[in-house]
Amino acid sequence: MATGEYEMKWRSRARHSTIVNNHRLYSWGGKQKDLPLKHYNDKKRKFLSSVDIFHLPELKWERRFTTGIPPAGVMKYACTNIRDSILYFGGRCQPGDCYHNDLFELNTLTNEWRNIINSSP
Repeated sequence: MATGEYEMKWRSRARHSTIVNNHRLYSWGGKQKDLPLKHYNDKKRKFLSSVDIFHLPELKWERRFTTGIPPAGVMKYACTNIRDSILYFGGRCQPGDCYHNDLFELNTLTNEWRNIINSSP
């Protein structure tokens, strides 16, 4: 098994989005059992610094670790892809009623997050 590949079922989550880019299903964020309940701290940032990817042709999962700072709005966000990037907009933070209005890019070639528009409170 190559580095980063693992046998697993989809990490249990809700209130998330997935998107297909280059025959890969990308899954990030969402409400998850082990997601830290703090607003946004180093532990939560580390938890959110990975993306689960399902390779459709091979029917295999891979977890990729990301660099940069991931979005704080981990649930109920919108996403779309443009070429080799996935754009994430908005989202709700856990816990409470903290809503974000940011735009982030995840570069699928470098696995790096970039904050394009920061307009959260």
